[in-house]
Amino acid sequence: MALAIEHGNPEYRSKYLYRKMSNETLLEAIKILESAGIRVATPIMVGLPLTKLKDDLDTLKFAIKASPTYASATIFQPYPGLPLTQVCLKNNLIDKDYQKQLGNDCYARAPLHDIDYPAVEKLRNNFVLLRRMHEMTGIKVEKLFKYLPNNLLSRFINNIISFILFNKIYDYNRGVIGRFNEIFIGIMTGAYGIKIKKNMSKW
Repeated sequence: MALAIEHGNPEYRSKYLYRKMSNETLLEAIKILESAGIRVATPIMVGLPLTKLKDDLDTLKFAIKASPTYASATIFQPYPGLPLTQVCLKNNLIDKDYQKQLGNDCYARAPLHDIDYPAVEKLRNNFVLLRRMHEMTGIKVEKLFKYLPNNLLSRFINNIISFILFNKIYDYNRGVIGRFNEIFIGIMTGAYGIKIKKNMSKW
């Protein structure tokens, strides 16, 4: 089951993401499902407008506390029509021509002005690895994040762990070639379960 946390702060989640449930409700729901043998995937967004890196690290800590089978992070994109995009425009966090700067990749930085994207990308790239390192060592998330390098090796390890956990959640028939392509794309980018396009040059 997919049960999105999105953001660890209940006030922000309620005001800007229109998700009115409390942290206690989310924790209880995930605990009930997991204890019943129903594996939970929890989508999360980092780099949200009007937030700082500390908020994103707190979201990671909340995901660790919730302990779903699979928790992954994407980077917020101000797509046209979203209420949160209007918040960005109102607070001058994006340019008027922001649509020209948008890509189609929710794993890359967006055109927001007040976000520390090098730090956000580092967290996104190592989200699953940081969770596992904390669970194995008990070291604080902030300390792990500070000293963990954001390099090809750390991202590769993160994506391998992600692939293992992802396949505990999603089991669908995609054929031998489709499966091979998904493994390759997933390990290189951390994006799993996507429909592989013939033109993969952008990857």
